[in-house]
Amino acid sequence: YFLKTYNNLRPLDIGSLVLKRNFLHVYFSDKLKPLRIGPFKIINIKSDIIYDIVNQDGHACHIHRNYLVPY
Repeated sequence: YFLKTYNNLRPLDIGSLVLKRNFLHVYFSDKLKPLRIGPFKIINIKSDIIYDIVNQDGHACHIHRNYLVPY
């Protein structure tokens, strides 16, 4: 259900909040690792699939659309 609902590639708007897929390795247990981290705010759209996002601390990065989930 989650993949059918949130894995569609509809474009996201600037200023909307998103969650990012967590790729950080946790050494003690992957079961306790959160699958999604955030929320992040979209600040710029570089192309159809690349977005610039910023977290609450002000750290900005760019990420592919497949790794973002609407908040």
